Amino acid sequence: MWAPGSVYQPILAAADVGEGRVEFSYSRVLVSTSSLEALSSHAKFNLRDEAGNDCAPSETDFKNARIVFQKDDASYIEKVLNLLIDDTQMDSVLKVAGKVRSVEQFAPASELDYDLALRVVEFLDQTDCEFAGVLVREYLKPDASGRIGTWVQEKRRGELNKYSKDGFWGVGAEKAKDIREHPAPCEELWKRKQQKK
Repeated sequence: MWAPGSVYQPILAAADVGEGRVEFSYSRVLVSTSSLEALSSHAKFNLRDEAGNDCAPSETDFKNARIVFQKDDASYIEKVLNLLIDDTQMDSVLKVAGKVRSVEQFAPASELDYDLALRVVEFLDQTDCEFAGVLVREYLKPDASGRIGTWVQEKRRGELNKYSKDGFWGVGAEKAKDIREHPAPCEELWKRKQQKK
């Protein structure tokens, strides 16, 4: 059995072998013959940093997006082999995105899940490629501690601030400070949007 890969998932294969079933997953890596400087100079490859500013991707950012740059020697081959074996943080984001986009009843359980559930509703008309492209742009660049998605949480906090004047139940105002420091802004925003339905 073969299952074609998608924007979100690697190619999967399964076969019955003797008494059991063996499953294989084929990951993809793009080896660029263009230089890092050539690709990172294009605005279409810009990422969002933790403050929400556009920035050019580094070689590590490209690697985390499964793009490796060909070198004059074979030193890049190890990076390719590692990417064929190991998932990146971005792979995890895209796998969840694939589930959110393909399942009607998705039960969010983490900040990432809640953000993706919000995005599915906000961007119904986007193709899978467009949807994944926005995710890569906003999630790929890690903050100083190596965490991805920092900008997304800050953006959701800004959206959550719009609710501060009415409060959660529509009575009394909340303090903007409490919203600014909310530990799970994506989840809180999702809950408030569900309440307004």
